[in-house]
Amino acid sequence: MKEYTMQNMGHVYVTSRTIHIPAPLPLKFEFGGAWSYHIDMFSLEKELFAFTVIKNDTQIGIRGARKDYFSQDTTFTSPLDVSDEEFAMYYLNWDMDYWKKLVAKAAEEHGHEINYKAGEAVYNTQKKYGTISRSLPDSKTCTLASVQAGKYIYMITGTTSIDDTDDICEVIEEIWNDRAEF
Repeated sequence: MKEYTMQNMGHVYVTSRTIHIPAPLPLKFEFGGAWSYHIDMFSLEKELFAFTVIKNDTQIGIRGARKDYFSQDTTFTSPLDVSDEEFAMYYLNWDMDYWKKLVAKAAEEHGHEINYKAGEAVYNTQKKYGTISRSLPDSKTCTLASVQAGKYIYMITGTTSIDDTDDICEVIEEIWNDRAEF
């Protein structure tokens, strides 16, 4: 990981970060500004990773794994030999259902009404990724999924406050489109 810093009157400021992830494919992601980061999971042997970057009210989680990693979860029933588009779209809808059930359960436990709005999954055939968005009363979230090299899936989920004027789907699409191999 690289950090670019500048000094001003004895204070050090992070101006950008580059995070290099060697598995499942060697990719690097660049973030301008003072993002903090956390590596959530990493295994060269299992070919998977997950990390989170946070800046102000915006949190972005980036994950990558072999497609067969999901076969460990009994609720994930998609065959592995479907097209990249079918697998990415199945993942997005499966992920959306998971979060919807989790939100509903939490609302029920606290005696609240469920206020969860979900969009439809959309696939960009030219750029080979799908996105889906959802919103709660205080936040908005978008998830992107893309299958790479036929056997790896990358997922980016961005969440920000409902007051943020940035389109969170555009933010995560830009992060994905700006990735590079190293």
